Amino acid sequence: MAGKEAGGAVRVRALEAGYDKSHILFGVDFEAAPREITVIVGPNGCGKSTLLKSIFGMCAVYSGEILLDGASITGMAPHQVARKRVAYLPQVNNVFANLTIRENLAMAGYTVDRDAAAERLPHTMETFPDLKAHERSKASVLSGGQRQMLAMAISLIRRPHVMLFDEPTAGLSPKLAEQVISKIRQVNEEYGITVILVEQNVRRALSMGDMAYLLASGKNVFSGPPKELLGHPELGRMYLGIGGGPAGGGAVKGGKGGGPAAGEEAGAGAGKGGEKGGAGAGKGGEKAGAGAGEGGGRGKDGAGEGRPAAGGVRA
Repeated sequence: MAGKEAGGAVRVRALEAGYDKSHILFGVDFEAAPREITVIVGPNGCGKSTLLKSIFGMCAVYSGEILLDGASITGMAPHQVARKRVAYLPQVNNVFANLTIRENLAMAGYTVDRDAAAERLPHTMETFPDLKAHERSKASVLSGGQRQMLAMAISLIRRPHVMLFDEPTAGLSPKLAEQVISKIRQVNEEYGITVILVEQNVRRALSMGDMAYLLASGKNVFSGPPKELLGHPELGRMYLGIGGGPAGGGAVKGGKGGGPAAGEEAGAGAGKGGEKGGAGAGKGGEKAGAGAGEGGGRGKDGAGEGRPAAGGVRA
């Protein structure tokens, strides 16, 4: 198996971001430690996906700072962030459906040294044995869970330090969803990759996370150990649909409270569709790359322009 590499440290300070004039995030603070799994949860439209896309350079940043291993990546285009070894995996449109599994992985190595790509391929196939059994099949015939695994495999060819997952189990059966989550955990443990996960199944996500953040109306509400959030009856009932207990309560652990629902993520000029769309490919025809693609456009709908990038994103 592949040896571990140092994961990337991501830090977001007082982030104000959105899509053109649609303001979504309000003073958000966030930190993902190297080699850990950091989970972002919250109700629909709270800004979870917008935070991921802001890190990957797909949103307008009005103020604040985004740091990768201590260096600012604020305002960088997606293809520039990808070259910093950050991978973004959207919920859909994350593989080349008209290419075989083998061809998808070959595209992933387009910007990697040929010898390095060839060396990494067997390790990647070991991680995803189900893909190896279908490597001559087109991605269009894969199940939703298999597509998510192919998107992860594409990313791993480029050995990212950080992987951003945007609701990878949405629309999957419980069995397939568990398989995808298990692979995400395996990738984190075996490759030493920092994982930032937005997941619709709150209990599943929090059960595997090292650190949890709860957003509501684009603001921090909670940050701390996942078990603490799972055991908090007020926050669980108010924002996550879990737990019980009396109403009330406010921000926890440095959170800033919910605030008004102005600028809900679903009204970001993209709606849920744009929010879950692919990152877009190469700005001005940037070369395709794995993990998130060398390319990525910035559109107010969060979907980017151009052709699909091999990193599992396309407009």
